[in-house]
Amino acid sequence: MTNIDCQIGGRLGEISANALRTAVQQTVGLLDEYDAALYGKGLPSLRWNVWDMKSDNGLLIRFGSEVPRRKRGPVVSDISGAIANGLIDGINIISSDSRVPPYMSEYGFHRLEAMTRIIARNEAQSFTLRTNGHVASVDSETSAKLRKLSDIRRTSIGSVEGRLVGINVAKNPRVTIIHHLSNKSVSCPIEQGQLDLVKTSLGKKVIVSGVLHKNEAGDTIRVNMRSIHHLSRDLLRQQLADISALPIPDFARQADTEEYLRDIRG
Repeated sequence: MTNIDCQIGGRLGEISANALRTAVQQTVGLLDEYDAALYGKGLPSLRWNVWDMKSDNGLLIRFGSEVPRRKRGPVVSDISGAIANGLIDGINIISSDSRVPPYMSEYGFHRLEAMTRIIARNEAQSFTLRTNGHVASVDSETSAKLRKLSDIRRTSIGSVEGRLVGINVAKNPRVTIIHHLSNKSVSCPIEQGQLDLVKTSLGKKVIVSGVLHKNEAGDTIRVNMRSIHHLSRDLLRQQLADISALPIPDFARQADTEEYLRDIRG
């Protein structure tokens, strides 16, 4: 089990009820996002309960993780420490380096932006998360850094390779891909007709092709998906076969420039 504290900065009597609601809703939402990314099976593996609430230089809410009991299926490992540490480290990467952290999607950015809007309206001074010696704060300076990461500056045609770890069919149906090299999260909006296909891809390595939406630093934040393929051994064999069938220039043969040009032009 892991505890994580969310401290709302401000004076009692000046912290709005909306700030309290935002702290609970967005903190748990961010924890669930990291959980789904690390667990990789579509839904969060843990439940977060409120263990304590008290006034402490503002208002402090302590959350505790719980692994729900399941009647069927394998025993679920407790990854709450990695989830809590990953979230706090991710916020610090945004605050200190203005970089996209691993496992946080554009919807995670939206959750942090909800906190910054509370601060901008003077309903709280800050939101600080603590666990296992890790500390991170969302304050008045966080908003500009989030805009830099989440604002789309250019698009291109391309593909993303990674593991499909989440399917959300609520307000904005989408899937989440964790990039196979950087562990950065990429959101892919989906249509109803694509739902069955992405369900069969859950937890698997995939290649998603379409329109890539990139931020100022060139990070792919979102893909408007046109196709999705399992990165199976059969696909890799086919790709290798396609590559091996391509003509290979004979660089060892000595030929003058004019002869070489005649050869490649047919």
